[in-house]
Amino acid sequence: MLTFDDGEYATLDQLIPIVEQTHVPVTSFLITEHAGKKKVKRYKSKYLYFESHTHGLHHAGGAAGYRGMLPVVDFETGVADLKKSIDICGSGKAIAYPYGDYNENVRLITEAAGFLVGVTTQFGNARPGMNPLALPRIRMWQDQTLEYFQRNVAPAGTL
Repeated sequence: MLTFDDGEYATLDQLIPIVEQTHVPVTSFLITEHAGKKKVKRYKSKYLYFESHTHGLHHAGGAAGYRGMLPVVDFETGVADLKKSIDICGSGKAIAYPYGDYNENVRLITEAAGFLVGVTTQFGNARPGMNPLALPRIRMWQDQTLEYFQRNVAPAGTL
């Protein structure tokens, strides 16, 4: 599964022509308070899925993990934020936690909002039997090579 966080215009502008040409489905984890409705409408594609990266909780200020707000926000505020994000994205299947922060508070809020899958920034491949609300990912950074990425996502023994 290819995912892109934040839903930045520059990323989506480059992504749409590629997915339309290759027919490879991708998920954009969208911060919906940043023109989310406009982006969902503008970048509509049968190969691009929008899922939550929260509505207005993707900012620093917490005291846990990388100091994102989702781990420390009160239950009602957290659920309301995620439900607003779901409404804008048109889906509530998956969430990428801001800064990858995940704790018991995040689990309770995420479950109450109805998400099936949640991804952290923990390095690794998702495997059967893992907690579906705390899945690891292989992240790609600007300074990494394609070969590095391929080594990390390829099934064992295939490269």
